[in-house]
Amino acid sequence: MTCTVRCLVDADSLVSGRALDSLVGPELRRRITTTARTVRGFCACPGVGEVCARCQTCYDEILTKVWLRLRAASCGQLPSSGGNEIREWRLILNGMDDPAIADIDADMAGQMLRNVAHGNSQPAAAEPVMRWLRAVWFQMVVFETKPALLKSTMTRMFAVERGLPAKPNDSIGRSPAARVLAADPAADAALREAVVGIHANVSDPLHLPSTQLAFELSAEQARQAFDRALAVLRGHDPELLARLVLIPLGDMRHAQLPDRPNGRRTADAADGCSWQLYRGHEVASLDDDGPGQPDDGRDRARGTLLRSLAAAVESHPPRDRRAGRAPALVRMLRLLVLAADGGPPAGLVERCQRLFRLDEQAAAVEVQRLALLVAEAGVAWVDAVLARAEQTQAA
Repeated sequence: MTCTVRCLVDADSLVSGRALDSLVGPELRRRITTTARTVRGFCACPGVGEVCARCQTCYDEILTKVWLRLRAASCGQLPSSGGNEIREWRLILNGMDDPAIADIDADMAGQMLRNVAHGNSQPAAAEPVMRWLRAVWFQMVVFETKPALLKSTMTRMFAVERGLPAKPNDSIGRSPAARVLAADPAADAALREAVVGIHANVSDPLHLPSTQLAFELSAEQARQAFDRALAVLRGHDPELLARLVLIPLGDMRHAQLPDRPNGRRTADAADGCSWQLYRGHEVASLDDDGPGQPDDGRDRARGTLLRSLAAAVESHPPRDRRAGRAPALVRMLRLLVLAADGGPPAGLVERCQRLFRLDEQAAAVEVQRLALLVAEAGVAWVDAVLARAEQTQAA
């Protein structure tokens, strides 16, 4: 069966959907992938004409929205603006009654639309057809793929995929820490700017130019304001601190670090972002290098933890996995990370006794051993690894 422009309003949704895909699909995909490449880390399209899963999801959502709008318009509910129907939509519908337009093959109409999009001349096309194509171009393609709006949608989609809230500033506003942060406007602004950067997956979310400009701060003072905000979150909403900052920032740093020739991972010192996050003398470095720890000691600690975690996950009983209970080692390491982040250090030995069924002396030795491994491996690194282990467990 030949699919023509008339099929756009066919009663069969499969037929009308196929016609719409033939008409606007190529240009929608082109504009979606063009914008997607400006969202850092979002687009993974393998090449020209091929679309990655994220871009395909955006395409499916937009095409469905256009199809629903077209179906409603064909039933008399034309899109309106300011209470007045949009004239281009009336022109699109009227085209369905004009044989010169309605009988055009849908694939051919799609090619003609591409020519309109790229400004190519079409001497064989009559002016009514050109007007109809321009109306389709602006209402079904341009309007639905405005770069600023599309980029915002992609950024939010990618952030949610990484476990972040869709609207991070709203999460801060609803947090128990919001009132305390409001008393320190610089810290509040620094936190929000950094979180927006993390949410958008920018290369250096801890560069805070807006905070510096708004409060006339140096880069170091802006970083100190950010540290104050982290301290407030640590005391009033540690779960939000982990979700908004520690876990995603740890994932970002781990993903960006290049391999050394000897297989280790490192960060460029100029791009490092380490600061004191944890109380007392425990310092976590988010540049992937624990402070004062030689590479060999850090790598040994990480290797030990990874092997132990792999064994714990592998031997985890299926009934516990189905019940959503993480392996004992994962839970114990999570307690140590929370303690390093200002959580209650008391009771660690008792929890270790129950988790591993040890006597008090053996549990104390085990807590000391694991705490040393966490300190050597880097608390932020362990936090990120645990997050991935917990995600795998949940799946």
